Amino acid sequence: MTSMLWFLKRSGYHDAQWLRLHVTLQASVTVATIWALAALAWPHKYEGIQLNSVGHVNQSVIYIVICFGTLIAGVSAYWRTMHPWLRAAAILEIALLLVALFAAGSRSAAVTAMLGAFVFGLLWLKRSARPIIWIVVAIFAFGAVVAGFDTDMRRKQEFANESAYPLLNVRHPIWRQALATWRAYPAFGIGADNFDRVSADQIRQWQDARGERYEPTTFVATTHAHNLYLNTLAERGLFGLALLVLLFGAWGWSLACAVPQRGDPPLYWLNWTGAAAGLVVTASIGVFNTTLHDEHGLLAMMLLGAWLGYRSREKAGN
Repeated sequence: MTSMLWFLKRSGYHDAQWLRLHVTLQASVTVATIWALAALAWPHKYEGIQLNSVGHVNQSVIYIVICFGTLIAGVSAYWRTMHPWLRAAAILEIALLLVALFAAGSRSAAVTAMLGAFVFGLLWLKRSARPIIWIVVAIFAFGAVVAGFDTDMRRKQEFANESAYPLLNVRHPIWRQALATWRAYPAFGIGADNFDRVSADQIRQWQDARGERYEPTTFVATTHAHNLYLNTLAERGLFGLALLVLLFGAWGWSLACAVPQRGDPPLYWLNWTGAAAGLVVTASIGVFNTTLHDEHGLLAMMLLGAWLGYRSREKAGN
């Protein structure tokens, strides 16, 4: 992921190459989404939609939401210059990604996608009010469909309401395991990708040493903490969390210092929004899942690298 970010930042690509990169990303997620939706019609044992290569629904939906935010920007920025068939293809992809969000049944992903699109619509008011109108209509329509037909999302909420921790549900014991692991290794954690090596006996020993009561029935065997920040603490300690904060701070600062203006070209809006979508999705969904790894982490780094590379070349040109 770091290599992809570094290479794209230093690539020196021209506008046509940046645009081809975005088109390729959107075309590929469209193919993968069609494949994943078609697979739901066949007998399967997994839950929710799963993109090929990305895998589990929680990881696939992160990838989809990042692409969805970038797509909204691309359609808005290039709408006037797009051929009719491209407009139809773009609208079809938006519909496909919304169907995929529905099939995923992820509450955090749905909220992030809708709020992100709404914020972009407000930002686009600098140029036109049309996108925000369509975005608001789409949000209400999507909400009505979820309320009326999405039994999976309602089932998850009903199941959560029955637990002792309705907001966190099964994440509560996992988060406690992550905190117990971090307290045992506060500076540098237990090492990257080692969360699944923590056993119930180790958690009991650590909590006994701190005088805390341990409930062995609450132990959940999992490969990550279902929280980017707690997972970073557990695996990389305070040092790793500090690096993560620095990364997000620099990422956000690069966007805040160059917010698109009315007269900026479409590609500027597209690259800026792509990087913003990567940051917002990674940071917000990261509260309830471990983001910034595997394919969706690679996608976020690609979009950040595209923005930094485009921005540096633009500065050099000016």
